[in-house]
Amino acid sequence: MIQWKAFPVLILSVSVLGLAGCSGRAAAPEKNAHREATASQSPRTAPKTTPREAAFSVYNDPEYGVSFRYPRNYALEEGELEEPVPGARSQAELADEQPGAVLVATVVIPEDAYPNTSFSGGSLQFAVDASLMPQSCKELLVDPGHGTGRRTGSANIQGVLFGWSEETTEEAGTESVERDYAGYANGRCYEFFVHVAVGETGNSEGLEKQADAKKIVRHLDKIVSSLQWEAKQAVATEKAAE
Repeated sequence: MIQWKAFPVLILSVSVLGLAGCSGRAAAPEKNAHREATASQSPRTAPKTTPREAAFSVYNDPEYGVSFRYPRNYALEEGELEEPVPGARSQAELADEQPGAVLVATVVIPEDAYPNTSFSGGSLQFAVDASLMPQSCKELLVDPGHGTGRRTGSANIQGVLFGWSEETTEEAGTESVERDYAGYANGRCYEFFVHVAVGETGNSEGLEKQADAKKIVRHLDKIVSSLQWEAKQAVATEKAAE
């Protein structure tokens, strides 16, 4: 009789455990569903802009099929200058030098870009001349009108070979550095004119430092090296020029 009484107790215990296990398994999907619902309600984080990207603006000219980057705090003016910029060419001055040249854009360094230094001013201009052939474009940099004693070199910018020439002059305590670039692509001569001027520091207390003109020129050169071409014909033009 003792064995017959124990048997129902055992069956009852197994049944209770089975129900408990089923309850636990049923609860698991509910928890997972809750987690998924919570995750779907979480706000999505927008892609962050890197500091380097945030520090630059992009100038794009669809007519000439080019774009370049320049510091966001620099001023950019398209076409003819509304007001004269020291050391920069106006459209009239450029046309006197090159009758077919068009002033496309001018980037100007703000006066307070190099605080507590003898920095006087700086700019970069972009021009296009469709009247020139490849050899004539190249000869712009060796024109006698540019003076003598100029440093020269070349740079490959996105598959297009640019020549450059640089001249440093001093007058009335102001050092000026001029660097011109010229490269031929897409049936046009593309040019950059870089100008930087620094004065002499007369502050004996060291509150004003002597600005480094060559270093500032290198900063502007980075704008030139950022030049991008539309995929159109840059390579085809290079082959034709050869």
